[in-house]
Formats: sequence, C-alpha cells, structure tokens
Amino acid sequence: MFLLLRRLKISLLKEGKIFKYGLYAAGEILLVVVGILIALQVDNWNKENSNRKLEQQYYLNMKAQLLADKKTLGQEIQYNNGFLEQFRQAISIIAENDREQIQKLAKIVLELKNFSDFRRKSSIYQTLVNSGEIKHVRNRSVIEMFQSLEGDYTYIERLEDIHRQAVLDFVLEQVVDSVQIQTLIVRKPDQLYSYQMQNSLVLIIGLIEEKSAIYHKAVADIDETVKLILKGLEITEAN
Repeated sequence: MFLLLRRLKISLLKEGKIFKYGLYAAGEILLVVVGILIALQVDNWNKENSNRKLEQQYYLNMKAQLLADKKTLGQEIQYNNGFLEQFRQAISIIAENDREQIQKLAKIVLELKNFSDFRRKSSIYQTLVNSGEIKHVRNRSVIEMFQSLEGDYTYIERLEDIHRQAVLDFVLEQVVDSVQIQTLIVRKPDQLYSYQMQNSLVLIIGLIEEKSAIYHKAVADIDETVKLILKGLEITEAN
C-alpha cells in the first residue's frame, strides 16, 4: 500500500498537479497522525489493563491479610475474656478477705503473668504506600479505611507495650514474692491479700478492657474494609 501511495505521489509531482499533491500530502500527514493516536490509545489501554490487574491483585492481598488479622484478633478477644472473670473474682476475694479461698486466689494471680499480645505479621497498605503502588488503588474509601485501621493497630501496639511493662514492673514481682509458682504454696498471704495486689488486678482489668474495646473496633473496621474491597474487585473484574 505504501508503495502504491509513493507512486501516486511521484506521478502527481511529474504532472504538476500541485493542489492534488497538497491534498495527498495532507492526507498522508493525517494518516500518520491517526496511526500515532491509535498506537497511543492501544498503549494506554494496555497500561490501564495492566494497572487494573495490579489493583485486583492488591485487593486480593489486602483481603487475605485483613481476614488473617481478624482471626487473630478474635482469638485475642477470647483469650482476654477468659481472664477478666477470674480477675474480678480475685478482687472480690481480696475485698472480702476470704482466706478460705487462698489457693484459688493464688492460682488466679499467677495468671496475671499471661496477656494477649496482638502483632500483625505485615502491612500491605504500608508496603504499597512506601513503594508508591498505592496509586493503583482507585477506591479512596478503601484507602481511608486502611488509614483508620493503621490508627487502630498503632493504638493496639501501644497498649500491648503498656500491658507488658505493667506485668514486668509491678505485677510479676508481687506474684513471685507471694506465691511459690511451682507448688502454688502461698508464702506471704498478707501480701497476696494486700491492697497493692488488688490495685494490680484493677490495673490489669482496665488494660484488658481497653484492649478488648480497640480489638473490637479493629474487627469492625476490618469488616467494613473487606466489604469495600469486594466492591472494588467487582469493578475491576467488570472492567
């Protein structure tokens, strides 16, 4: 085809048909421009298609991480709930100075050394932000929910650190000094029934309740984020 057009071009020049040659030249330029525009459009379409595949994969990775986090948070909530009732019983035993339940009290206070410690394994959101790939996630609501979750996780980590430090700095020393751990023999009953031990129980209960509240908030935020991700997956699959 290009050979035919070239012959036509030469023929017009030889015949001196300048006007027709001008039309031909304009048409040739237009043809080149159209070809370039089509090529650009195809390239843009290919890039957009590639970006949508990336977005879909990111959504799938986000969903997998969030569901794993939700499962772990649920386990931590259940773990904490198992201690709350025991610690409340211990406070009641101390308040009533019920020495007949000294062994039960000793057993309960030994549980103060145990605590939930939620730590997410990874953060796909932070990885995408740091790499600049977050630009491929078009749903701004998903990004906003992940930002909210980042706040939840940061708060949780702070509470976990406070809980651990409280156990190490205050609780553990009291417990070890009062009860012989291996045999559950109470060596210092008055210390076991002291207001200091009661205060430690109150402190730990407060921490557990605060942690439980933020755990539940994180779970609710995860559920909402997963819903948005599923909508995002439907859109990318449709496109």
